[in-house]
Amino acid sequence: TCPRDGRPNCSIVDALEDAYSGKVTHFVSWCWTYSLKNVVSAIERWLQKSNEDAQSVFLWMCFFCNNQYRIKEEATQTGSDELKEIFESHLVEAGRMLVLLDTIVQPTYVKRAWCIFESYVCIAQGIPMNIILPNTAETFFREAMRAGKIELLTGAVDDLNVRHARAGSEQDEDLIKKIILTTTGFDVVNRAVRARLIDELTVLFRELFTPQPS
Repeated sequence: TCPRDGRPNCSIVDALEDAYSGKVTHFVSWCWTYSLKNVVSAIERWLQKSNEDAQSVFLWMCFFCNNQYRIKEEATQTGSDELKEIFESHLVEAGRMLVLLDTIVQPTYVKRAWCIFESYVCIAQGIPMNIILPNTAETFFREAMRAGKIELLTGAVDDLNVRHARAGSEQDEDLIKKIILTTTGFDVVNRAVRARLIDELTVLFRELFTPQPS
Protein backbone atom coordinates (compact mmCIF):
# COMPACT_ATOMS: atom_id res chain seq x y z
CA THR A 1 0.00 0.00 0.00
CA CYS A 2 1.33 3.43 -0.93
CA PRO A 3 1.83 5.56 2.22
CA ARG A 4 1.13 8.71 0.22
CA ASP A 5 -2.32 7.96 -1.20
CA GLY A 6 -3.35 4.72 0.55
CA ARG A 7 -3.80 2.90 -2.76
CA PRO A 8 -2.20 -0.40 -3.82
CA ASN A 9 1.41 -0.28 -5.08
CA CYS A 10 3.99 2.36 -4.29
CA SER A 11 7.29 3.81 -5.47
CA ILE A 12 10.55 1.96 -4.80
CA VAL A 13 11.67 4.52 -2.21
CA ASP A 14 8.42 4.07 -0.27
CA ALA A 15 9.03 0.31 -0.15
CA LEU A 16 12.45 0.72 1.49
CA GLU A 17 13.20 0.56 5.19
CA ASP A 18 13.52 3.97 6.82
CA ALA A 19 17.30 3.58 7.19
CA TYR A 20 17.67 3.70 3.40
CA SER A 21 15.68 6.85 2.74
CA GLY A 22 15.85 10.41 4.01
CA LYS A 23 15.62 14.08 3.09
CA VAL A 24 16.95 14.55 -0.43
CA THR A 25 20.41 16.13 -0.77
CA HIS A 26 20.97 15.87 -4.54
CA PHE A 27 18.72 15.67 -7.59
CA VAL A 28 20.14 13.29 -10.24
CA SER A 29 19.39 14.18 -13.87
CA TRP A 30 19.92 11.11 -16.04
CA CYS A 31 18.47 8.90 -18.80
CA TRP A 32 16.58 5.66 -18.29
CA THR A 33 18.52 4.08 -21.18
CA TYR A 34 21.76 4.15 -19.18
CA SER A 35 23.16 0.83 -18.03
CA LEU A 36 23.02 0.10 -14.30
CA LYS A 37 26.79 -0.36 -14.38
CA ASN A 38 27.36 3.20 -15.67
CA VAL A 39 24.93 4.74 -13.18
CA VAL A 40 26.54 3.00 -10.20
CA SER A 41 30.04 3.76 -11.49
CA ALA A 42 29.33 7.48 -11.93
CA ILE A 43 27.82 7.84 -8.46
CA GLU A 44 30.67 5.89 -6.84
CA ARG A 45 33.29 8.04 -8.62
CA TRP A 46 31.49 11.22 -7.56
CA LEU A 47 31.35 10.09 -3.93
CA GLN A 48 35.08 9.34 -3.98
CA LYS A 49 35.99 12.72 -5.47
CA SER A 50 33.54 14.91 -3.58
CA ASN A 51 34.38 13.58 -0.12
CA GLU A 52 30.66 13.46 0.60
CA ASP A 53 29.61 11.16 3.42
CA ALA A 54 27.76 8.36 1.62
CA GLN A 55 25.62 7.75 4.71
CA SER A 56 24.37 11.33 4.58
CA VAL A 57 23.69 11.50 0.84
CA PHE A 58 20.14 10.89 -0.40
CA LEU A 59 19.59 11.05 -4.15
CA TRP A 60 16.34 11.90 -5.89
CA MET A 61 16.05 9.78 -9.04
CA CYS A 62 12.77 9.61 -10.93
CA PHE A 63 12.92 5.82 -11.41
CA PHE A 64 13.04 5.22 -7.67
CA CYS A 65 11.06 8.17 -6.32
CA ASN A 66 8.15 8.52 -8.74
CA ASN A 67 5.30 6.05 -8.32
CA GLN A 68 5.57 4.34 -11.70
CA TYR A 69 2.28 2.54 -11.12
CA ARG A 70 0.42 5.85 -10.90
CA ILE A 71 2.17 7.19 -13.97
CA LYS A 72 1.13 4.13 -15.94
CA GLU A 73 -2.42 4.14 -14.58
CA GLU A 74 -2.89 7.78 -15.45
CA ALA A 75 -1.23 7.34 -18.87
CA THR A 76 1.01 10.35 -18.33
CA GLN A 77 4.69 11.06 -17.88
CA THR A 78 3.96 13.67 -15.21
CA GLY A 79 4.13 16.06 -18.09
CA SER A 80 2.41 18.87 -19.86
CA ASP A 81 1.20 21.96 -18.07
CA GLU A 82 2.43 21.04 -14.58
CA LEU A 83 5.91 19.87 -15.57
CA LYS A 84 7.77 23.09 -14.75
CA GLU A 85 6.33 23.30 -11.23
CA ILE A 86 6.98 19.60 -10.53
CA PHE A 87 10.64 19.71 -11.48
CA GLU A 88 11.22 23.02 -9.74
CA SER A 89 9.83 21.68 -6.47
CA HIS A 90 12.10 18.61 -6.52
CA LEU A 91 15.18 20.59 -7.53
CA VAL A 92 14.64 23.37 -5.01
CA GLU A 93 14.15 20.83 -2.22
CA ALA A 94 17.39 19.06 -3.16
CA GLY A 95 19.35 22.28 -3.63
CA ARG A 96 22.00 20.59 -5.80
CA MET A 97 21.88 18.72 -9.10
CA LEU A 98 24.11 15.98 -10.51
CA VAL A 99 24.03 15.62 -14.30
CA LEU A 100 25.00 12.06 -15.18
CA LEU A 101 26.48 11.66 -18.67
CA ASP A 102 27.11 8.20 -20.08
CA THR A 103 29.88 9.31 -22.44
CA ILE A 104 31.88 12.42 -23.30
CA VAL A 105 31.38 12.16 -27.07
CA GLN A 106 27.73 12.57 -28.12
CA PRO A 107 26.20 11.76 -24.72
CA THR A 108 22.65 10.45 -24.69
CA TYR A 109 21.73 13.15 -22.18
CA VAL A 110 21.76 16.09 -24.60
CA LYS A 111 19.45 14.22 -26.97
CA ARG A 112 16.67 13.88 -24.40
CA ALA A 113 14.33 16.83 -23.98
CA TRP A 114 13.32 15.91 -20.43
CA CYS A 115 16.96 15.91 -19.33
CA ILE A 116 17.57 19.26 -20.97
CA PHE A 117 14.51 20.65 -19.24
CA GLU A 118 15.92 19.60 -15.88
CA SER A 119 19.16 21.42 -16.71
CA TYR A 120 17.15 24.46 -17.77
CA VAL A 121 15.21 24.56 -14.48
CA CYS A 122 18.46 24.13 -12.55
CA ILE A 123 20.01 27.12 -14.36
CA ALA A 124 16.88 29.28 -14.10
CA GLN A 125 16.70 28.63 -10.35
CA GLY A 126 20.42 29.24 -9.79
CA ILE A 127 20.92 25.76 -8.33
CA PRO A 128 24.50 24.36 -8.29
CA MET A 129 25.11 21.77 -11.02
CA ASN A 130 27.88 19.19 -11.35
CA ILE A 131 28.52 16.66 -14.10
CA ILE A 132 29.42 13.11 -13.10
CA LEU A 133 30.87 10.45 -15.39
CA PRO A 134 31.24 6.65 -15.20
CA ASN A 135 34.62 4.95 -15.24
CA THR A 136 34.34 4.17 -18.95
CA ALA A 137 34.05 7.88 -19.83
CA GLU A 138 36.98 8.79 -17.60
CA THR A 139 39.09 6.04 -19.16
CA PHE A 140 38.21 7.32 -22.62
CA PHE A 141 39.34 10.81 -21.60
CA ARG A 142 42.69 9.60 -20.28
CA GLU A 143 43.38 7.49 -23.36
CA ALA A 144 42.48 10.37 -25.68
CA MET A 145 44.79 12.72 -23.79
CA ARG A 146 47.69 10.27 -23.84
CA ALA A 147 47.17 9.73 -27.56
CA GLY A 148 47.21 13.50 -28.17
CA LYS A 149 43.60 13.54 -29.42
CA ILE A 150 42.73 16.82 -27.76
CA GLU A 151 40.69 17.87 -30.81
CA LEU A 152 38.40 14.89 -30.24
CA LEU A 153 37.63 16.12 -26.73
CA THR A 154 37.23 19.79 -27.66
CA GLY A 155 35.00 18.76 -30.56
CA ALA A 156 32.86 16.67 -28.24
CA VAL A 157 32.29 19.67 -25.99
CA ASP A 158 31.62 22.04 -28.88
CA ASP A 159 29.12 19.62 -30.44
CA LEU A 160 26.86 19.61 -27.38
CA ASN A 161 23.63 21.20 -28.59
CA VAL A 162 20.35 20.78 -26.76
CA ARG A 163 18.31 22.14 -29.67
CA HIS A 164 18.17 18.65 -31.15
CA ALA A 165 16.81 17.00 -28.02
CA ARG A 166 13.73 14.81 -28.43
CA ALA A 167 10.99 13.55 -26.09
CA GLY A 168 8.87 10.42 -26.36
CA SER A 169 5.80 12.63 -26.51
CA GLU A 170 5.64 15.33 -29.20
CA GLN A 171 3.42 17.37 -26.87
CA ASP A 172 6.04 17.30 -24.11
CA GLU A 173 8.84 18.11 -26.55
CA ASP A 174 6.96 21.14 -27.92
CA LEU A 175 6.15 22.36 -24.41
CA ILE A 176 9.73 22.00 -23.16
CA LYS A 177 11.24 23.79 -26.13
CA LYS A 178 8.65 26.55 -25.97
CA ILE A 179 9.44 27.20 -22.28
CA ILE A 180 13.18 27.36 -22.97
CA LEU A 181 12.83 29.50 -26.10
CA THR A 182 10.60 32.05 -24.39
CA THR A 183 12.85 32.40 -21.31
CA THR A 184 16.61 31.72 -21.21
CA GLY A 185 17.00 30.37 -24.73
CA PHE A 186 18.92 27.27 -25.84
CA ASP A 187 22.32 28.99 -25.91
CA VAL A 188 22.24 29.60 -22.16
CA VAL A 189 21.51 25.93 -21.47
CA ASN A 190 24.19 24.85 -23.97
CA ARG A 191 26.81 27.07 -22.34
CA ALA A 192 25.95 25.90 -18.84
CA VAL A 193 26.13 22.18 -19.70
CA ARG A 194 29.38 22.71 -21.64
CA ALA A 195 30.91 24.71 -18.78
CA ARG A 196 30.15 21.99 -16.22
CA LEU A 197 31.52 19.31 -18.54
CA ILE A 198 34.72 21.34 -18.97
CA ASP A 199 34.97 21.62 -15.18
CA GLU A 200 34.82 17.84 -14.87
CA LEU A 201 37.31 17.28 -17.69
CA THR A 202 39.67 19.76 -16.03
CA VAL A 203 39.59 17.68 -12.85
CA LEU A 204 40.38 14.55 -14.88
CA PHE A 205 43.24 16.37 -16.61
CA ARG A 206 44.77 17.33 -13.26
CA GLU A 207 44.48 13.74 -12.09
CA LEU A 208 46.74 12.67 -14.96
CA PHE A 209 49.57 14.60 -13.30
CA THR A 210 48.77 13.61 -9.74
CA PRO A 211 50.89 10.72 -8.42
CA GLN A 212 48.71 7.77 -7.47
CA PRO A 213 49.27 6.22 -4.02
CA SER A 214 51.28 3.00 -4.22
